[in-house]
Amino acid sequence: MSGENTESRGVLRRLARGLVKFYYPRLEVSGGEKISQEGPVLLCANHSNSLVDPVLIGVTAGRPVRFMAKAPLFEMPVVGRVMYALGMVPAYRGMDDKSQVRRNLQSLDTGAETLMEGKALGIFPEGKTTDQAHLEKVRSGAARMAIKAYDEGTRGVHVVPLGINYECKDQFRSGVWIRVGDPIDVDSWVDRHDGDSRKAMRTLTEKLADDIRDLIVHLNEPEWEPWLEDLEVLVPAVVDQAEVSAGSLLQRKRIADAINHFLETDREKAEGLAKEITTYREAVNSAGLRVGSPVLEQSGLPAVLRVCSTLLRLVLFSLPAMLGSLWHLIPFIAVRSIASLLDQPGKVTVSTHRLVVGLPLYLSWYAALGWLMLDQGFMNGVVLGTLVFMPFAGVFALAFWRRASSAAVVLWHQLLISGRRGRLKEIRRLRSDLQGRLAEFATTYAEVSPRPEPEPSLLWRRRVSDWTVFSSAILLVLAAVFLLYIWFSQPAGIVERAQQVDGGQALGIKLLPPSLELRELMATDTGKTRLERQLDTDEESMVQLLGDLSILEKEAGSLTADKEKAEKAHEADWNWYQVQENGDRVQGLLRRFYHYREVLLVVFLRYERVLRFSSEEISDEEILLRAFLIEYFAGAVLFETSLKFIKGFNANNTRAKLNEGIKEWGIPPGFYNFVRDGLRSPENLALFREFEALYHSSPIKDQVAGIASHEQLGKAIGAAAETINKYSESVSERVAGLVRDEIKEKSKQIVYQAQKAISSWIGDFKPIKAESSIKGSSGFDVLEQKLEPGDIILERRNYYGSNAFLPGYWPHAALYVGGVEDIGRLGLTEDVLRTGFGEDLKNKDTFWKEYTSPDPEGHERKIIEAVSEGVIFSSVEHSIAEADAVAVFRPQLAPGEIKEAILRAFSYWKRPYDFEFDFTSTDKLVCTEVVYRAYGGNSGKLNFPVETIMGRPTMPAVNLVRKFSKERTSAAPQLEFIAFLEAPDKKLHFLSKMMILAEAFGLFMLGLAVCRFAVKSIRLRLIIVAIMVGLTVPAVFYYRKILPGEDGEVVEATLKSPEDLEETLKLKGLTWWNYYKKWQLKKN
Repeated sequence: MSGENTESRGVLRRLARGLVKFYYPRLEVSGGEKISQEGPVLLCANHSNSLVDPVLIGVTAGRPVRFMAKAPLFEMPVVGRVMYALGMVPAYRGMDDKSQVRRNLQSLDTGAETLMEGKALGIFPEGKTTDQAHLEKVRSGAARMAIKAYDEGTRGVHVVPLGINYECKDQFRSGVWIRVGDPIDVDSWVDRHDGDSRKAMRTLTEKLADDIRDLIVHLNEPEWEPWLEDLEVLVPAVVDQAEVSAGSLLQRKRIADAINHFLETDREKAEGLAKEITTYREAVNSAGLRVGSPVLEQSGLPAVLRVCSTLLRLVLFSLPAMLGSLWHLIPFIAVRSIASLLDQPGKVTVSTHRLVVGLPLYLSWYAALGWLMLDQGFMNGVVLGTLVFMPFAGVFALAFWRRASSAAVVLWHQLLISGRRGRLKEIRRLRSDLQGRLAEFATTYAEVSPRPEPEPSLLWRRRVSDWTVFSSAILLVLAAVFLLYIWFSQPAGIVERAQQVDGGQALGIKLLPPSLELRELMATDTGKTRLERQLDTDEESMVQLLGDLSILEKEAGSLTADKEKAEKAHEADWNWYQVQENGDRVQGLLRRFYHYREVLLVVFLRYERVLRFSSEEISDEEILLRAFLIEYFAGAVLFETSLKFIKGFNANNTRAKLNEGIKEWGIPPGFYNFVRDGLRSPENLALFREFEALYHSSPIKDQVAGIASHEQLGKAIGAAAETINKYSESVSERVAGLVRDEIKEKSKQIVYQAQKAISSWIGDFKPIKAESSIKGSSGFDVLEQKLEPGDIILERRNYYGSNAFLPGYWPHAALYVGGVEDIGRLGLTEDVLRTGFGEDLKNKDTFWKEYTSPDPEGHERKIIEAVSEGVIFSSVEHSIAEADAVAVFRPQLAPGEIKEAILRAFSYWKRPYDFEFDFTSTDKLVCTEVVYRAYGGNSGKLNFPVETIMGRPTMPAVNLVRKFSKERTSAAPQLEFIAFLEAPDKKLHFLSKMMILAEAFGLFMLGLAVCRFAVKSIRLRLIIVAIMVGLTVPAVFYYRKILPGEDGEVVEATLKSPEDLEETLKLKGLTWWNYYKKWQLKKN
């Protein structure tokens, strides 16, 4: 007992248990509480998996356990030391060496002494390992030790049988089911045999054999194992596998027990069934299929859906699987190759050798990769993140390829059988008949051995599954309720006025003047006079507005026609709004509509309190009639104009354009959606119907016709009513439209925010430490002297993550505007530049301070560029000097055109970065779009090469180099070459270093092959492997002395020619690829 408390679990034991749990993550233990945590315990288990079985027993016991193991294992180098460290005791067996029988008795005495010390001892009473689903003869050694301890006066010894069942013992990440039987109290057992120790020992051996058979998947006749495998596929599960421990292994054991039962009770019937299964198996194999092929179970639409679903998952997860595969391919091959050299026949040592070989080899591989990454200049955080992520990626890749291989087999089977439908139909008929026969056997066996009941402790699995479905349904309902709430709480559109500045701006409504107090005004002659003057002014402005709206409608129709004509003339993926003139044109119409809408809204709200009068009061007073008419007119025309605005501009790209916020005009983002949702407001339509009913009711109907302005305003009201009635939607249509649009908009926002987060991270991610070679070089000083306002700058920074996702060598573009004196010579002063911001007062008042103040390092800001934070002012020292390559072009334009370009560029300051890289929008800008928009966006003299990538018009920076190269020899090139500054390539010798490593690995694998076929002794193989490792390691560690490289050195950048710039068109975004490509170009 005291020995139990002082015995250390040991580092090696903890490590071994952790490795085995990692290898077999789905570990189920049934009855573990039966093992006493104190006192002498003898654990007896079946043995089918070499050194893994003892570790699993240790995991199950929950306490330190010593083991009896065959003596030859202790003589193996390394392995023997590990076994001693794990507390194992060598057992000398006569089958290993007949001369060691006496030492075998001494081993049993040592085991008995362990029990007498109050410790736990593990033993495999079969005395050998086996691959079969069959318990070999149980030897008497376990009973001898238990009885020996009893005879020596030790009481309280318990013999505990265990059954270890593997789902697939040689497969990594498979399952294990360990069953613990009822403990046998040796004291009671000896008493039961009247104190006869010899008789008790003999019966205890038999009892152990029976108990272990009951705990494992055991066939009395192991030659029936092929039928066991077929029956696992053909027999339906007897209970939901989610509700019992190790469901698949329980199914396997029940089938094995049924085979034993029918062979004992009705052998002829069992053998007849076996012949039917054999006939079915041969029929399936002759068709090129397998007994468990899903093709035989599913057909039609379910089979197609299953295949499509599998293929979709494989495609989605192929990238991380490829990463994991590439990272682990070499150690995977090495581990499998070395372990196979040590394996004994069968599968009893496969997992043991893979664990023993894999642990040091994979750790060495991770260390070598980490060291190589540090050697190549990768940042510490990147190296650490990679090493942490690698094991998970490897496990994922292994699972992926297993799934992929299964999917490939299913697809192959589908192809094999697709042209032989009659053959498939016959096989399915055989399967159906066979399963009917099996159902009869299952019913018969259930009378002998009832089907297992769901385990209450595991019912949570089913509850979790049901709860997941239930909670998902609840969440969907809550989401629907939330969307309906949003609909009912939508602003009332034309009747809602902003109460707060922020709220008003958010809704697209400015602060409006308060409504007139009509009762107070009507109470006095002065008030009436004031009201009449206001009505005269408003009637005149409304008549004028009718003409303006008519012109606006015609221009909108003309714009729509021009857009449709242009889109028909271009390719399907061409977007009309990528031309800046077209975007300006539609936004000009939007600005006028916004203004007219505001005028109508002001008039409508000015007289809204007229409805507080009764119809008789209104009809009796001409002033009130005029107020009613003008308010009804304003509301109806506002409703009609908004409907025409929404219906007339319903193309997807136009809606997107109209939803852009235009700060310089005071138009907030989402204005189109705001107007659309306002039209769906039930309050708006109800208010219109209320006015309509009053307008057509007596006595107002008779009196209003006599008002002078009624002739013009009345016609407009009638036309508006026709339009509203034409386009008005039912309540269900409004609700469905609102829910649909709300889901669409929210989904777009979520996707964009995710895209923004990922793109920002990738854009800022730089895995390798590298200093810029431009900063401080003489070439930089020359380049800075050449720069003039309006120059287009292309930049490249090596090793940034975004380079891999952008086409071409050049990922970034910027616009050089110069300093205050430079733009002053162009006539651009603060006052002139302020005009570009329009009504955007915040940016108008702050841009100049930002532009004229130095950057954090004290440098003057002379560049406008779009980065992930948005459009900013930057310094030459930050933007250019920190790059690894810079090219400068000068547009061939007049000074006035350069001035206009810089003026437009300044107006883009503070606009957010466009993470969709879409050239049709102007509310968000990508880096090349700042240059593109500044120079007119293909509406001016400068023509930019815009292309469609992933469905969006955009312009990679490399397209400017292509444009320059294409026009260089023409009569009138639009871009003039100013400079190309680039750092020389560093001599990293990465490929050479990798080649040395590959050659070392190749020689190592060649040595393994020779070892496998020429050396038969396992001990000699281990010695040779150790020698090869010893020879390989120095080659890896000293390769830097052979190829030192210039990883940490900074080489000065030099100015290069236009021809060198054109050569960059052959390069890609990845820095490593460019090193190889440049080496290849030089070689050619």
